[in-house]
Amino acid sequence: MRRYLLRKTAQLLISQYAWLAIRAIGIQAGLAFLGIGDITTPSWGYMIRNAFDNPFVIYDGEWLYWVIPPTICLISLAIAFLLIAISFEERRYRTTYVSRMLRIFW
Repeated sequence: MRRYLLRKTAQLLISQYAWLAIRAIGIQAGLAFLGIGDITTPSWGYMIRNAFDNPFVIYDGEWLYWVIPPTICLISLAIAFLLIAISFEERRYRTTYVSRMLRIFW
């Protein structure tokens, strides 16, 4: 099974795992922002929620240090997983496209 099935589906599984990781990170940060998640675990969503709970953070201009860095970290982590998924999908389709072209011309 490893020889036939895993070889054909490995790239698809890895790209789907990357998409699933993006969704899980977004859901966890969203739930932590809403206050539904676990308070004892550190989270970027919980950091953003704490910044919005304190009114002095918004009025004093400290939101640049409390809201922007966790947001940038969430976005960059999602983009990193997205690039991993895209690279594996391109690799998967490129191999099938090249093999089709080789079959046509040879």
